Amino acid sequence: MKDSTKIRTKWKIHLLKETALNTIFPRSCPVCAEVVHGKNGFICPECVKMLTVIREPMCEKCGRPLVSTQQEYCEECQMEKHVYRRAFSMYKYNDAMKQSIYQFKYKKRYEYAFYYGWQMTRKIGAERLYASYDAIVPVPLHKKRRKMRGYNQAECLAKEISLRTGLPLAAKLLIRSKATAPMKELSKAERRKNLQNAFAVQGNKVPERILLIDDIYTTGATADACAKVLMKHGAKLVDCYCLAMEDGR
Repeated sequence: MKDSTKIRTKWKIHLLKETALNTIFPRSCPVCAEVVHGKNGFICPECVKMLTVIREPMCEKCGRPLVSTQQEYCEECQMEKHVYRRAFSMYKYNDAMKQSIYQFKYKKRYEYAFYYGWQMTRKIGAERLYASYDAIVPVPLHKKRRKMRGYNQAECLAKEISLRTGLPLAAKLLIRSKATAPMKELSKAERRKNLQNAFAVQGNKVPERILLIDDIYTTGATADACAKVLMKHGAKLVDCYCLAMEDGR
């Protein structure tokens, strides 16, 4: 039986350390970037209201918000088959989240991962995540891009979720073997073509149940490309959990 008490204890110790550090070295709000004062201050009270958490009803495949509870799948998932089993996201990719992720990715605000990883874990539940998967795998950056940026934002999120759940972090299992063009302005078809043979697996043992972590979900092309190579090497299922969901292209 998995020991959930150890998970909670480990997380409480981590939270106490972070709270103490936050008192001495106040963090910046992940939305407005202003310093947040107070030992429990990780985000401004007003800025919390600017972030929209994705809730039911959602597409049972990609997690996209739906208008009616009578729907099971969004239009895109009714027409297109995904390789991953299921995807879900924490927030809608609105203006506030767009600016926050930009700072997180490109302005060395990797400390934002603490708050966001915490919220992503809370939404699903640490014990539920621990019981559902064997490992957490971040979507990798190509080595040149990682060297230029200094870190991988998906890995930062994955580390925080791993710490809160007790799930092993397999940060080096999946690599980006091909430098790809930026995905931002590409169509769905262009994204899939861009990601052909872009990922590879390192090592001999691939966990059976994998939780893939990324920052933004748009069309599912990245999640599918990662899931395809992971399942080719032995994974039985791959789910994808993203910080935010953008409107599909």
